[in-house]
Amino acid sequence: MADYRRLISYIYEYEGKQKGKNVGFAKLEARNGQCRINVNVKRIYMGGNAIGVYLLGTGGRETFLGNVFVRGGNGEFRANVDTKNVEGTGTGLDTYFGLSVHDVKNSWRCYKTIWDRWVYAIIGVITLLLAGLVYAWSVMSKSIGASRPDWTAAQLSMTFTMVMAFFCIGCLIAGMMAKKVSPKIYIILSGILFLAGFMLASTTGASPATLYLGFGILCGLGAGFAYNAVMSTMSLWFPDKQGLISGILLMGFGLSSFIIGKVFAAVTPSDGTDKWQATFRVLGIIIVIVMVICSFFFVKPEAGYNPGASAAKAKAVREPACEVNT
Repeated sequence: MADYRRLISYIYEYEGKQKGKNVGFAKLEARNGQCRINVNVKRIYMGGNAIGVYLLGTGGRETFLGNVFVRGGNGEFRANVDTKNVEGTGTGLDTYFGLSVHDVKNSWRCYKTIWDRWVYAIIGVITLLLAGLVYAWSVMSKSIGASRPDWTAAQLSMTFTMVMAFFCIGCLIAGMMAKKVSPKIYIILSGILFLAGFMLASTTGASPATLYLGFGILCGLGAGFAYNAVMSTMSLWFPDKQGLISGILLMGFGLSSFIIGKVFAAVTPSDGTDKWQATFRVLGIIIVIVMVICSFFFVKPEAGYNPGASAAKAKAVREPACEVNT
């Protein structure tokens, strides 16, 4: 987990594999290597044995945290665990994907919650939606070209050529430094590059050189850093759905030119004025704010994280051994 993270997840009643209604919640707050876990379950069933709280890990394993305190039919549990070494197992908190509350001798009836990892997919889509705006150049160039009628089509198209070249360079640099630099740093750096790039491009005068440097180079690098950080980090939360998560993230990247292009065209008409410069400044500010916020979610799960492993194991069918006498 990151230096500080907070998660609230609803707990549902299960009888076997049948999911029932919501009966409580689990709250986790991780800070400085320690995670405080609070669990509350209403109308908990008591079968005569103690009711335990377990973290659900990869490979179908459960890690016992302690027993629930039951009062008036409601269960409460409080504990602190080491995020890097949960209950002396040698495994980190990020290798767990849920929590279960059940009788210590029988787990058929249980109260379970699964962490919502889809928040990482949403953050990834938002980040790529902003980073992909470099593909909206065909829309942006209309307003810029109208305000600079003496520029040739080749001069305008050079901007897109440069942004694509430096997008690739940014991806390459981020990939080469992936083990040394945190993805969170790349997202923050991407936001700063977009801010600097749009601010610089907004000062473009008679020469396109400033536009080349601001939008072509700085924004291109920023897009490359963001793309690599998203694809290499967020996909790790879905080891069992690699094709799906890649498609979702790329969808956000591809939709950027359509959505942001439409917004840009709506607020920046091609009337020969320099209104596009003000729009560039606003875009730069919005992007850096959103990316800094999103950067807090850019954390990698620990090695071995695979929430789909237990489900796959449960679905596996094993032929019974038999002996045939003749």
